[in-house]
Amino acid sequence: MECAEKGCREFFEEQDMPYTTENLTECEGKVFKATTDKKIAIYCCDFFKISSKTLGKFDCIWDRGSFVAIPVTQRKQYSNIITPTMHKDTVYLLDSFLVDNTVFGGPPFNCTEDDIKKAFGSQTDIKKIDERDAFGKWQESWGLKTFVEELYMLKMK
Repeated sequence: MECAEKGCREFFEEQDMPYTTENLTECEGKVFKATTDKKIAIYCCDFFKISSKTLGKFDCIWDRGSFVAIPVTQRKQYSNIITPTMHKDTVYLLDSFLVDNTVFGGPPFNCTEDDIKKAFGSQTDIKKIDERDAFGKWQESWGLKTFVEELYMLKMK
């Protein structure tokens, strides 16, 4: 999923991968599909207006910033769209950040392992697979003193 068509095009162009585009019928947007590897598709639309019926099932999902960018109140709604796209062998990598939102209002919004469990709960096994200090000049410019990135792997139970 991507919200900008430019980002979709740039992905395929940077990979030197031919692609086609199709308009979505369920909501306003497009799907960009690789012509050489039929498994690669990027949906460009409002995430909350598309259904798992349109998306189908994925072998892998990499969330590099969506879950932590949406308002905390929409996290369960987000998981209700994502989990039906997973099958028993799907690997879902979810990046999260530990950030003091009293200093920096976000996004990104603070996201702990408990927050992930609250959203994805009983449907998935959740395992933290990496953690790193991601504090840099950008986070310092936000007024932060710390910024930790955590990576989780989710699989259907």
